[in-house]
Amino acid sequence: LLGAVAPDNAAFNWFTWWVGDTMGTLLVAPVGLIVLAAPSGLARRRGWTVGVPLMAALAGSALLFLDAKRSDEARCARVFERRTDEITRLLAEQVDSVLAALVSIERYFTSSESVTREEFHVFNARLHDRLPALQAVAWCPRVQPGESLAHAGARPDHRPIRYLEPEQGQSAMLGFDIASDPDRREFLQGVVDAGEPLLTGPGRGPGLLAAVPVYLTTAPPLTVEARRRAERGCVLGVIRVIQLVERALARVDSRGIDVVI
Repeated sequence: LLGAVAPDNAAFNWFTWWVGDTMGTLLVAPVGLIVLAAPSGLARRRGWTVGVPLMAALAGSALLFLDAKRSDEARCARVFERRTDEITRLLAEQVDSVLAALVSIERYFTSSESVTREEFHVFNARLHDRLPALQAVAWCPRVQPGESLAHAGARPDHRPIRYLEPEQGQSAMLGFDIASDPDRREFLQGVVDAGEPLLTGPGRGPGLLAAVPVYLTTAPPLTVEARRRAERGCVLGVIRVIQLVERALARVDSRGIDVVI
């Protein structure tokens, strides 16, 4: 009634409680009566003929209970591990889908000499419908000092948000130098140096930042220095972690699992 026991487990839990109460009554009550009985020869004889076997049965029952408890805990652990493994797999699948979408945008830029804002919009217009956890995608080219940028600061190069999708409600971010934040600047530099898609760890916001480097060459150069020289910019994606987890939990039996983000 209070929701402590799942409806489909109610019969099993009731049976377990009933068996426990019955065994307690059958084993403990006779021993108690023998102990509390008035001293006599008959009582002493019953202590040996009744009490000792009952105590042995009680000890055996305790051992069986402990063994059953260990078995049940192991079963619960296996069920929990199986469910969490499935949740982890579903989360990984969603993240892989997001990274694959960002790589397709990177391929689009790599195969084109230039991409207009309208072309970027058309290419990504239905991306959120396919990947609800992907809050936004952006194109951040590497530019040299001298271009008008928001929060630029004195650095040898900058990575402003040139294109953003969806732009509605987020247009104020256009022109913002994403590398003005030291942590993001270090992350983007690591992406360029690695030559492959990367994700940030948990940060100050409710999401993760994914990035894919775009080079002037069709394939990432072989060395870090060559990658830095050939960098054209980065494709960014903002992933909503809560959306990822909710979609994963909706596809598995998550009873008994509490997720804290």
